[in-house]
Amino acid sequence: MRLRVDQLPGHLEGTLAPVYVLGGDEPLQVQEARDAIRAAAARAGFIERVVLNVETGFDWGTLRQHADSLSLFGDRRLIDLRLASGKPGDAG
Repeated sequence: MRLRVDQLPGHLEGTLAPVYVLGGDEPLQVQEARDAIRAAAARAGFIERVVLNVETGFDWGTLRQHADSLSLFGDRRLIDLRLASGKPGDAG
């Protein structure tokens, strides 16, 4: 499902999707969308948050480890994967 930035607040009042992909030419809008998703996830009981910055040489196994491991604080974890270039590369 594709959402425009103005549709996101209404969407976040319902059930959260398992994955959100954010992108755009306006960094402020991307940041505001990320903040809105993070706030909705917190309301939904996501206590732990992991931020992974993808750069040259990033080990994609790290993402899998975080996705597969049990949370220390509960069973709901938000994984914030940030791709500075906007592209995952060959390994991603």
